[in-house]
Amino acid sequence: MNPKNTREEIIVVSELCLSYGTSLILGNATFSVEQGQCLAVMGGSGCGKSTLLRSMVGLLRPKSGRISVNHTSLWGGSQEPDWEILRNFGVLFQSGALWSSMNLLENVSLPLETFSGLSAREIKELAMYKIGLVGLKGAEFLYPSQLSGGMKKRAGIARALALDPKVLFFDEPSAGLDPINCRKLDELILDLKQNLGLTFVVVSHEIESILAIADDGIFLDANSKSILARGHPQTLRDSCAVPEVKNFFARSLPSSVQNQN
Repeated sequence: MNPKNTREEIIVVSELCLSYGTSLILGNATFSVEQGQCLAVMGGSGCGKSTLLRSMVGLLRPKSGRISVNHTSLWGGSQEPDWEILRNFGVLFQSGALWSSMNLLENVSLPLETFSGLSAREIKELAMYKIGLVGLKGAEFLYPSQLSGGMKKRAGIARALALDPKVLFFDEPSAGLDPINCRKLDELILDLKQNLGLTFVVVSHEIESILAIADDGIFLDANSKSILARGHPQTLRDSCAVPEVKNFFARSLPSSVQNQN
C-alpha cells in the first residue's frame, strides 16, 4: 500500500456552506478525501451528516463553497451538478432504495440499461458479476421483500457498483443490522477497498464499524454548524480533547474506562 502522503486527493471540499432555505446546516467545511481510502463522516443527530452527503452526490446545491472531484468542480456556476462526474459515483442509501417491483437482477441491471449502451447479454453478465461480488450469487431472481436486511444492503451495494464507480457513498450502511451482519458488511467494504481500489465516503454513527473500515474521519457538530475534529477515528477516540468527540466515542468504551475519563 502506498504511504498516506503519496495518495492523491480525489475529492476536495473547500469552505462549503449548506442550508435549507434560510436555515444553515453546515458552514465553512473544508476537508479532502484521498483515493483508495475510506472517510467516515461522524457526529450526533442533526449535525448535517446526510445533508453533506446529499451535496457531495449532486442532490443539494451548496449555498457557497466548492466541491472538486479530480480538480473539476462538481457544481461549478450551474444549478445542476456535472453529470460526467456523477457517473463515477455509486450511492447506497439507508434503506437500500431497491425497486420493490423488480428482482435483484433487474435492480442491478437498471443503471446499465439506462447509461451503459451495452447489449442485453452483456448487461446480464455484468449484473450477475456484481451480484456475485457482494456475495449474493443464487439470489438473482429474488425480490426485495424476499431479502433479509443484510441482503438488501448488499443488493444496494451491487447496484451502486453497476457502472464501475471510482467513489462509493454510503449513508448509514449498518443501520438496522444485527452485529453479525454489521461485521459482514464491514468486511465487504474492506474487501472492495483493497481489491478494487475504491474510495469510500461513509456516514455512520456505528463506532465499531467506523473503527473497522475508516482511514480518516471528520466530526460534525450541530451547535457550531462546523467540523469540530478531523483525523483517523482511532486517534480521535484515544486522543481528541474536544468534549463532543470524547462523548461520541465514549459510547463504545467499557463503563470502567468511561468512569476514568
